[in-house]
Amino acid sequence: MKKLSICIPTWNRADILNITLGSLINQLKGYEDQVELIVSDNNSEDNTEEIVKNYLKDFPLIYHRMKENIGGTGNFDFLINYLSTGEYSILIGNDDLVLDGAIPKILELISDSKYDYYYMNHCYKPVQEIIHIINTANSSYKPTFEACECYDLTNKDVEKWEEILTYDGLNPGINMLYIGAHLIKKEIWKENRHIISDFALRDYPEIKEKTRTNFSLYESIAMTELIIARAMMGKKCYYCGEPLIIQGLGSQELTKVFSQYYIRTRYHQIQHFIKCGIDDKILKYFKEIIDKRVLVKLSEIMNYRREQIYENDWVLEYIEKNISDKGFFEKLFDIFSDYNNNHYIKILKGIFNNELKKYLNKENQNIVLWGTGDVARSILDNTDILAQKINFVVDASIILHGKKFEILDMEIKSPQDLKGMEIDLIIISTVKYAKDVFDFIEKELKIKTTVLSCDGFIQTSC
Repeated sequence: MKKLSICIPTWNRADILNITLGSLINQLKGYEDQVELIVSDNNSEDNTEEIVKNYLKDFPLIYHRMKENIGGTGNFDFLINYLSTGEYSILIGNDDLVLDGAIPKILELISDSKYDYYYMNHCYKPVQEIIHIINTANSSYKPTFEACECYDLTNKDVEKWEEILTYDGLNPGINMLYIGAHLIKKEIWKENRHIISDFALRDYPEIKEKTRTNFSLYESIAMTELIIARAMMGKKCYYCGEPLIIQGLGSQELTKVFSQYYIRTRYHQIQHFIKCGIDDKILKYFKEIIDKRVLVKLSEIMNYRREQIYENDWVLEYIEKNISDKGFFEKLFDIFSDYNNNHYIKILKGIFNNELKKYLNKENQNIVLWGTGDVARSILDNTDILAQKINFVVDASIILHGKKFEILDMEIKSPQDLKGMEIDLIIISTVKYAKDVFDFIEKELKIKTTVLSCDGFIQTSC
């Protein structure tokens, strides 16, 4: 058995694959007895097969061509599960660069087979810059820490795999997404690959976007993360901080839609980590990182499509799933208020409506609306069922007391009028002061009820 399998999935990228293979094979000469190089061609329509076979005279690489395109996820798994024979396997993109001198360093890391898994720190470069490094510097390059996925460039043992998720760097929270970040024993991959669905493993290009759920999307773009999280959560591993690989940027199909896909799949990432038994303290810190990145990605999308973003179900779904996460909406509000408060209200209205549908099916409910401003009006705008269910409207502003709230044709009351009432649900329609209102209901009015606000459904404890 060879020690290491370097696995390259490819599809219709003959030109860049040619350059990648030329660089890699030059470094593999002399290591034929320890390393195998495998290329899995996902039924390319260009001259990939010709390019690969031209290298057989220089190195005994293994070439496999699929009879049909089985999707990227399926190809990744096929490489490690069926084609590789080495003790350890690593996936390398066909536009990535293994830096000069990396092969002996990797072989030294895994020489004693001490760990099941090694995290490989890496950096990023546009493909044209990678080609320049290969042609002018013989694949030799020393990245600064600021250019690396993780800023820690030391090599070290790690007590729990999930600790790496919190390392500071270019992309906190998603440093496991790159396929080349993972050097893993093949037997560990085989033992844990069953968690990936057949749908994800056969993610054919012709599958329509609308048939794809957000979870299956997570499986497709983060299969390695899914498998490795299940295999390594809570376990010791090794962190190779010295960057030995450069990920090529610009040629991936995912690049154009990454911000959207990131938002759509982060909820499922967190749920998967919880299911795998992630350390509670690390989970809390990790969720804070994810929140920040989601907000950044939302801002990025808004810069391109400010109006359309609010009509996308995947945005509403992510925010709705995090509605019980205190503080998330305050951060969200800060981002959206920089653009237009009405945009934020559109999202809030969608979330409230979705939550209320589950609650308003009950009969004979005593429901109070707290607040009569823009948010309240927007929530009520297209929600006839809610308007019919509300029995009482209150507002903290004294000057509004006794005036009519036209939308519901009701008199606006003082919050103090709620004392002693039996109330099934209070809807807080303010965003900025939602926490203050909730505290007032619980501590001042001492009402035991259910409250819906930007923090989700909360049961008062009175």
